[in-house]
Amino acid sequence: MQPHRKRQWSIRKVTAQFLARLEIILRLYCLQYNKDYPMVCFDEHPCFLISDIVEALDMEAGKVAKQDYAYSKHGSFCILATIEPSTGKRLAHVRKKVRKKNLLVRIKLAVEENLKLYSTDNS
Repeated sequence: MQPHRKRQWSIRKVTAQFLARLEIILRLYCLQYNKDYPMVCFDEHPCFLISDIVEALDMEAGKVAKQDYAYSKHGSFCILATIEPSTGKRLAHVRKKVRKKNLLVRIKLAVEENLKLYSTDNS
């Protein structure tokens, strides 16, 4: 059984400009933690609530899982995350729709709260 197998691809090409920008970001992650200048990342992730219309076929030994492409959509939402990677502190907000205003509000709140995010040990 091979439920982990699926084919994916990337449309974009890895160019020299892409690699140069990636190296700049990776250098930021290598910097030592400075509480006066914390590094904070913001990200959004769209999520879709879906269900299968046609049941998947039973798996067979040595075969890739087979599933119909048809699905039923039951709505969507977005998670806005504020993360301080050096300390593991994070804060997530779930929103029904994504708008630039939502992200700007999250950034403003993080600055106003002096980046008081929830830590991984809940202290």
